[in-house]
Amino acid sequence: MAFFTKYQIVSTSDVYGQITINIKQDNYNGPIIQLDGAGRDWIKLKIGKNTQDITEVVMASSLVFSFYCKEDFQTIELGETEPYSFLVEVTDIQGLIWSGWVMPEEYEEAYHSTPYVATVRATDGLDELKNFPYDLTGGKDSLIVQIQRALALTGLSLNIRESINIYSNGMSTASSDSPLVQAQVRNATFQDIGQNVTYYDVLVAILRPFLARIYQYRGWNIENIQGKRGIYVERIIISWRFDSVRGHLS
Repeated sequence: MAFFTKYQIVSTSDVYGQITINIKQDNYNGPIIQLDGAGRDWIKLKIGKNTQDITEVVMASSLVFSFYCKEDFQTIELGETEPYSFLVEVTDIQGLIWSGWVMPEEYEEAYHSTPYVATVRATDGLDELKNFPYDLTGGKDSLIVQIQRALALTGLSLNIRESINIYSNGMSTASSDSPLVQAQVRNATFQDIGQNVTYYDVLVAILRPFLARIYQYRGWNIENIQGKRGIYVERIIISWRFDSVRGHLS
C-alpha cells in the first residue's frame, strides 16, 4: 500500500511555527487539494485519558481538526469510506509529529451554504487493538517482538523510541542493550491473562511490570516514568508493518 497526499492544510502561528496536515489516500495520483483550517483552535491532539496518570499503560491518541469546505460535499468521502482508507500525518519543521487513520463514522460537516466547516477525527489505532484477538500458543519470542507484532496491527510504520532501563540478572546492561530485546516469553503465557485475550491486553501485560507506558508522539514512545528522573537512555527500534490487504506482517 502506498499513500499519497490528496488533501492538505497548512497553518502558521507565532507559537508553533508551520504545521501541515496531509490527508493521504492509497494509490492517489491526482492534484493536492488545499484546505484552510477553521478558526483559532482548529486542531487538537489528545494523548491518553490523563497524561499525569502513570498507571495508564496504553495511552491511545486521537486528532480532531476542522477546515472550511469551499464546495458542496468537497470532502464527503472522508465520511463515506471504509476505515483505514485515509492516512493523516501532522508535520512541522522537525518532521512527523503524529499520524493516524480517519474515522469515517465520526466525520461531520455543516449543512449550509459554502464555505462551511467540516470536522475529522483520526485515531492512532492503539485503542483498536482491543479488537484483535491474541491467539498465539506455540513457541516463544522476545518482549520487543510481541510489542512490534501488536503495533504493526495499527497499520502505522513508525519507529519505536524505547527507554526502559530495568534489567534482570544475567542481562547485558550496556546503553545499547534493551531489556525488551533480551527478555523471552512463551507465547502461551499471555493466554493466562484471561478469556478473549487481545493484543491490547498483551501490551498492558508486558509494560505494566516495568511501570512503563506507550504513546505516540514523533513515533512510538515506550518509557519508564520513574526512570526519567535519573540516567535516561533511549534506543530506536524499527517497527514492523501490517499489510491489511495481504494480511501479514512484514
